[in-house]
Amino acid sequence: MFFVYFIIITQTKYTPILTQESTIKYKEFRMTKINQNNNHNRLLFESIVVPEVISALTDWTNINASGTLIGGLALSFYIKPRHTQDVDLLYLSEDEIPLNVVGFKKTRDNCFQHNKTHVEIEVLTPAFIDTSEELIERVIKTSITSSGMKIASANGLVALKLGRGNLQDQADIEQLYIHAEANITEFNKLLNSKEKRLFNRITQYNEIQRNN
Repeated sequence: MFFVYFIIITQTKYTPILTQESTIKYKEFRMTKINQNNNHNRLLFESIVVPEVISALTDWTNINASGTLIGGLALSFYIKPRHTQDVDLLYLSEDEIPLNVVGFKKTRDNCFQHNKTHVEIEVLTPAFIDTSEELIERVIKTSITSSGMKIASANGLVALKLGRGNLQDQADIEQLYIHAEANITEFNKLLNSKEKRLFNRITQYNEIQRNN
């Protein structure tokens, strides 16, 4: 049995419009997508598990508050989605961060809370995450767009995670390497020798595991 669903995609909003007969099948279709890694066929909003986060991001993009998505939500776009409400948006400087955002209230210097859902959106700069402006600029320039929002590339996420390098970051880098074929070629000149060694160790270990 075939079913038909229609999707309206604008620069700022993604909305599935379903006939009554196709609602159940659409939900099954979405759950199939959300329970696997992204094979270049899943939009950002289809990668988000928590509906309140979709609502908050929709309102954020509708008023053109911009920012580049990083963190757990960006990771969920490339690999199997995680149940997270953490929204982290990257800006090159404080000047790019809006002072006021309609539908949100500022709760901390680097945080806006969505009035409807209370989802928090953290706005981050190079100084805040202790990362060079050059690397952040490259992450932003190499970002992609889905569901009206800029998302750091898989390579960009790896570069950011190498800067911290904790155990969770290392596990995330491995997943991005396996499922999104992430590499550090375009960030190579911006990484230090320790970060490069860490990436090589993670990828080499993975190759050894594959061959055993």
